[in-house]
Amino acid sequence: MIDEPNVDLDLDEVDMKEEQAEIELNDKEAPFLQGKTTKSHVSLAPVLISKNPDGSLQRAAMSQVQRAKDRKDIRDQKQGRN
Repeated sequence: MIDEPNVDLDLDEVDMKEEQAEIELNDKEAPFLQGKTTKSHVSLAPVLISKNPDGSLQRAAMSQVQRAKDRKDIRDQKQGRN
């Protein structure tokens, strides 16, 4: 019945049960992460972000900006003629 694409399920017919669950947090550091997390009280340096103005992502962004301007100019020209 569910496999057919034109079948609408009536939510009143579906048994919707709300279940409660208890979640217990484990504050212990995993052995393979020892010394690599902040739980080991080691201050990690923030990730250094560097800009690459000549990179491929920058070139793609700049070409998209130019394309958007070109589309806007074409649209404005068409509206001006009509």
